[in-house]
Amino acid sequence: MAGGEMTIELAGIIEKIKRSGVEEAEKQAGEIIKNAERAAKEIILSAEEKSKNIIAIAQKESARVKETGETAIKQAARDSLIALKTRIIAMFDNIIKQEVATIFNPEILKEIILKMVIQCGKEKNFDLEILLNEQDKASLRGIFENALQKELKQGVTIKTAPSLHKGFRIGEKGTNLYYDFSDEAISETLMFYMNKKIKEILEKGVDNA
Repeated sequence: MAGGEMTIELAGIIEKIKRSGVEEAEKQAGEIIKNAERAAKEIILSAEEKSKNIIAIAQKESARVKETGETAIKQAARDSLIALKTRIIAMFDNIIKQEVATIFNPEILKEIILKMVIQCGKEKNFDLEILLNEQDKASLRGIFENALQKELKQGVTIKTAPSLHKGFRIGEKGTNLYYDFSDEAISETLMFYMNKKIKEILEKGVDNA
């Protein structure tokens, strides 16, 4: 084989090797690019999914915090209104007790008891017992005894009840059963009816809170 021919063949072999190397390199490069693109897509999809999850969690947490805050505010408002209702009822209770206590001055007390005792004497024939506080008993005993004995055939006993602040209790002697006309009993009765109205008004505010 001549030297020129060997040179041509060698050049052809080298060229072929080069082409094969380039093709292989290009093939490998293509695979690398494909793998990179696939990995990039997977990373992007994963990032998007994580981002959606994070946003969803954040939205839920935000809604929960908002709801908790609104609930706390509403509860605080309700608590304030309930406390206000309690104070108002207590205030009315004190006012009523004070007003009822002022009604039971000696003259009015005497008039009420006389009328009740006389009426009882007309309807039933039994001895009566009247309970008063110490002060009212001392100031009214003589008046009662003189006036009542003239009106009634049966006896009337006047006793002291330390628990009485103002007013009186009246009942059949020896039974320990009394109609209670004390300031406390009358105040409680009045407050029972007033509380209904007060509570209706205030509870509307509580329900709307």
